[in-house]
Amino acid sequence: MINYFVLRKKFYAIYCIIITLVIFLFLCYTKVELFLFINLHYNSVLDVFFYLITELGSTWTYLLVLLVSLFLSRRFTYSLLFGLLISSVLAQGLKHFVFDDANRPLEYFKNTMVIHHLNISDALRFHSFPSGHSVSAFTLATLIMAFSVKRKFDLVLLLAAFLVAYSRVYLGQHFVEDVVFGSFLGVFSGTLAAYVFRDKTT
Repeated sequence: MINYFVLRKKFYAIYCIIITLVIFLFLCYTKVELFLFINLHYNSVLDVFFYLITELGSTWTYLLVLLVSLFLSRRFTYSLLFGLLISSVLAQGLKHFVFDDANRPLEYFKNTMVIHHLNISDALRFHSFPSGHSVSAFTLATLIMAFSVKRKFDLVLLLAAFLVAYSRVYLGQHFVEDVVFGSFLGVFSGTLAAYVFRDKTT
């Protein structure tokens, strides 16, 4: 397990640095200030970009990668299935049983202000914490990173996952803390799945 982290130290180190910086922002700004800073800085080009990017964290993207994995590696397929199971149970369990009263921005701001939200996006209002798209994106990024032999793609995978997380706030679907904790659950789920199946299943 130690060798695993040594070989992939860049991925985990940069993730920890970015998350630490975001946590520092939590100490300086309120939940509302952080959300509005991201959500209200928008334009039509970014609308299209982040609408497309956010789909990388959808269940359909995960299932597509799972389908492709059937032609690549059984170990990778098993790890994807296990990662999906663990991340889904954790995310949905927290959403519906622990933080079931956590409202999304559309509901949170409904009587105070109009936030940036695309009409073609889902108008979800409840079960905000944690962000399911962020969980899925980081689980997927972590697992692809774990099984890839080319380390040069690690940062690309990490960037894609962070863009998905950012898109959830930009599109008015989640608060920053939702995506941060979602990213943690995703990295945890992906790492656990990689550890269980990467060298143990033929």
